[in-house]
Amino acid sequence: MEKIASFTIDHIKLQPGVYVSRKDHIGAEVITTFDLRMTSPNEEPVMNTAEVHTIEHLGATFLRNHPEYKDKTVYFGPMGCRTGFYLLLAGDLFDSDQLYGQTAQELAQSLARFRGHAVIAPGNHDFYAAASPYARLLWPENVHIFREERLQRLPFPQYGCVVYGAAFTSPDAPAGIPGSLGPEDEGLARILLLHGEVGVRDSRYRAMTLKDVEQSGADYLALGHVHAFGGVQQAGRTFWAYPGCPEGRGFDELGERGFLFGDVTAEGADLEFIPFARRRYQSVTADVTDCDPAEAVRQALEGDCGQDICRVLLTGARRTDFSIPALEGELAGLCASLTLTDETYPEEDVWARCGEDSLRGLFLQDLREQYAAADEEGKKQVLRAAR
Repeated sequence: MEKIASFTIDHIKLQPGVYVSRKDHIGAEVITTFDLRMTSPNEEPVMNTAEVHTIEHLGATFLRNHPEYKDKTVYFGPMGCRTGFYLLLAGDLFDSDQLYGQTAQELAQSLARFRGHAVIAPGNHDFYAAASPYARLLWPENVHIFREERLQRLPFPQYGCVVYGAAFTSPDAPAGIPGSLGPEDEGLARILLLHGEVGVRDSRYRAMTLKDVEQSGADYLALGHVHAFGGVQQAGRTFWAYPGCPEGRGFDELGERGFLFGDVTAEGADLEFIPFARRRYQSVTADVTDCDPAEAVRQALEGDCGQDICRVLLTGARRTDFSIPALEGELAGLCASLTLTDETYPEEDVWARCGEDSLRGLFLQDLREQYAAADEEGKKQVLRAAR
């Protein structure tokens, strides 16, 4: 049997604290389980039943009346070992309009293992402030965070480049590039890292024009804010791109997600988009006309979709009635989650008026003769014309 992930934790070393125990995918949704460990197992006495019962009621009452968490709370209750509580919240820890401290902590731990340097430019959802995780957390030495709205300069001579950037210090930022690149960068590739929107004049999120990009003086402008990769573009001698988010979080973020990889030099940028997401969101239409519905769904979905979350709209003329639950059962295992919507209609007898004393009847008579003489592909074309 497979080991349960939370059972593999060394409870002899486990100390009181708040931990993410697991994340479970149920269809297209995510349930995050938190381990609220109150005492150290096998080291401290367990909590008494009366205290556990009191905390259970206080916690549940607080959570279910909280303006942010009342609709996300699935369960709050004690562990059987009486050393803590489990809290189950609907949603992914990373799927939020703000940066959680736990998210930042996990990010810092991961980047500490990175054998290079990481540079972060906080944006509108994770802006830099005194109370933000960027300011309160101790980050590893190889992580550099821009902390001001004006441009700051980070030289990396070992990589042959210098990185300029600025942070959001509130949920919005003034238009334009917030400063200028220095004159002392001769021979170094100049990278500009910003969160903002190019070509959106009235944006509250650091609106920039193509002229701003062209006159920036950067060899490459690395942008955040737009969640979809839109290609590597060029304004004057400056290359610029949005790599998008590394993994889709809903049906508004469809298809491949990933990051940009390559070289940036003083002569330009040579970058390649690398698909990275383990799970994609797909929303497609499947036409069942002249096709088995299950086969129509398979043809409509892109590539290997075994890990994907898929939504399929069935359209066209159905030969026979079918059941959506039965069809979902037939397609079980095709993808991680599949939702089908039926907007098909019954197929008509296209030849019913063939031979009528009318233009329609004569037209159908001619098409029926073509249908009889056609191959399989030709028959499909004739049927489309007849309908």
